[in-house]
Amino acid sequence: MGQKRLRGGWNPRVERRGLKIARGTVVGMLVVGAVGLGVINNRLTSQGKPNPIISGTQTIVLPAQVVAARTKQGGSSTWHGWFGGVALERENQALAQKVSALALEVEKRKAVEAENIRLRGLLDIVATKNPKPQVAEVVAWLPSPLEQTVIIALGTRQGLHRDQVVRTAEGLLGKIIEVGPLSAKVRLLTDPDSGVGAVVGAGKAFGILKGIEEGDGKLKRRYSIDLVHLDKTADIKPGDTVATSGQGGVFPPGIPIGVVESVHEDQTHLVKIARIRPHAPQPGMVREVLVLAAPRP
Repeated sequence: MGQKRLRGGWNPRVERRGLKIARGTVVGMLVVGAVGLGVINNRLTSQGKPNPIISGTQTIVLPAQVVAARTKQGGSSTWHGWFGGVALERENQALAQKVSALALEVEKRKAVEAENIRLRGLLDIVATKNPKPQVAEVVAWLPSPLEQTVIIALGTRQGLHRDQVVRTAEGLLGKIIEVGPLSAKVRLLTDPDSGVGAVVGAGKAFGILKGIEEGDGKLKRRYSIDLVHLDKTADIKPGDTVATSGQGGVFPPGIPIGVVESVHEDQTHLVKIARIRPHAPQPGMVREVLVLAAPRP
């Protein structure tokens, strides 16, 4: 059933028809206005004049466009700067770890290379000596105010005995003073009771090598080697080589000992004393030694 017309009241059909007419009127006006603006813009453009409507619109809209562009650019820079910095920091940390690992590997390789050189030196000496010396491991260093000694892991069961000479690949270390079944004690050249006949150069001078204790306290105590009883007229200078002379019968001649560091006269001014820098490493750095074969006493 259709709707009845309401007298003096609201009629939906009439309202819908009015809305259609209004919308058509607005659209028509917009079309006419757009055409008019187009015609005006074309005429102004052909005459080389700016369009005041477009210029005004651009003037109003431009500040908002600039703000929007800067906000976007700033946000992008902040985003990339923050997360780019974090990534760069992580990359730097990873590179630092790699550098540390490589440095450690280099140190390990250097230590292995040094050990190979030392062992080759020992093997070369073993190959050229007859009878063959024995290779022994140093198991303890016993520094004390009374003596300078090390313990080696060979003893009477391996045929060792007192007064056998002990050396490293670089030079003389000392001699055996005590022997047990599986170990032996070696007195070092730096021991105050040591005494080794030595020669400077090719016979420049002969003397006795003695260990010297220096310092006035336990923490300051140190041990050096002096070549004493040198002739006052002997032509000795720093850098001269020192080796065993063979005098005394315990140490065979020709074993390298060290080099002259300095020369001075003693308190009597009758003889010279030479400070010697030994070839053999410091006791705490020695790992393997050679025990030279010698006839039993």
